[in-house]
Amino acid sequence: KALMIQAEDRRDFIERELRGRRYFMLPKLDVWRSEINQYKKDIAEYRQRVAVAKALETTLEEPVPIMPFQPTQVPTQAELEEMVVRARANIADSLDTYIAKGVPTAVVASAGVRKLEQRGKFSGSELGW
Repeated sequence: KALMIQAEDRRDFIERELRGRRYFMLPKLDVWRSEINQYKKDIAEYRQRVAVAKALETTLEEPVPIMPFQPTQVPTQAELEEMVVRARANIADSLDTYIAKGVPTAVVASAGVRKLEQRGKFSGSELGW
């Protein structure tokens, strides 16, 4: 019971974690989108070469292009365990973690700092605001 996190604190923590994970996922998704667009072009060209080879009654000796893997934001077991430790240690710690990783404070602030300030659990002055 001593290690339980209040429901409101838990929701706030998870909200910030998800928002932070999304923030770090966006650049990976941009790279994946460009890779998938290139893959579509490669597949179209490959199919044309297959059609030509079939028309010439020959076999195509090249491999099929491989589709790029879509990035995932599903946390690993180790990441989940680390989140639980941080949530139990200090609910505001996730804010410091994202700021240390270079997330703009405006993004962190929109992720729930105001809620914590309203409940008196966190002060923006700790971040130099």
